[in-house]
Parts: sequence; structure tokens; C-alpha cells
Amino acid sequence: MSRFMQRLRGAVGTALTWAIGWCVAGVAVGFTGFFGTLALRDFAVFAGVFAGMGFVGGAMFSLMLTLIEGRKRFDQLSIPRFALWGAVGGVVLQGIVAASGQLGSLATLVFFTLMASGSAAGTLALARIADDRSLSSGDDIEDIGLTKDEIKKLLGP
Repeated sequence: MSRFMQRLRGAVGTALTWAIGWCVAGVAVGFTGFFGTLALRDFAVFAGVFAGMGFVGGAMFSLMLTLIEGRKRFDQLSIPRFALWGAVGGVVLQGIVAASGQLGSLATLVFFTLMASGSAAGTLALARIADDRSLSSGDDIEDIGLTKDEIKKLLGP
């Protein structure tokens, strides 16, 4: 698979992961009554709106991460740094939403920033879990990119 296709797959995966998480958050916000009494159809609207914003936020985060931290592996990145980039993405997302004339308050700025920061930290945690599983799934040692000396140290003589 080409490098571009790998990055595109990663960006879509990140955006979908964020969309699912934000969809759940949208339903939770609807249940809390934060926006007043809601009918059942309003929960679907909240879920859809939050999922869409999560998808856009995840795609923006993925693009931003590629541009800023593009050459680093997941094990070279820290969760706090990922969370920081997520928070920056949340502020940018809120700016886009506010520019469109929707939800331009301090409360939504804080909400989007915290959601994006948490989503980014969760993204790195999930990526590390997936990376660990892919290494232990029986792949050849040579495919991992170790040198012969590193293989000898890892496996013994």
C-alpha cells in the first residue's frame, strides 16, 4: 500500500473513531437536558450533529498531526502532546462553528477543546494497543524493521 493510501486510511479511521465517540457524547448531552427538555427525535439530531463534528474534528486533527508530527511513530509521541494537539484542533473547530454563526459561546469553546483533547489522547491509546497487537499477531520479525543484531538481542542466539 502506498504511503499516501496509508495516511488516508489512518485519517479516515481517526475521523470515524472521533465520530463514534462524539456521537455518544451528543446523546449524553441530550440526556442531561443541557439544552432543555428534548423529544426523542432530538437525541438523533444531537447524535448526528456531534458525530459530524467529531468526524470533521478527527480529520482536521489527523491532517494537523501529519503536518506537524508526520515522521514520528506512535511510541515516540506522548499522550499529553497528543492531547495538546487535539485541544488546538478543538479550538480551531470551535472557530469554524462560531464563524458560521452557530454556538459561539465560551461554554462551547471549553466543551470542544475538552472533547478534542480527550479524543486525541484516546486515539493515541487505541493506536498503541493496535500497534502492540499487530506486532504480537505472528508477523515476521524482519517485517518489523529490526536489524540482525537487534533480532539476536531480542530472540537470543
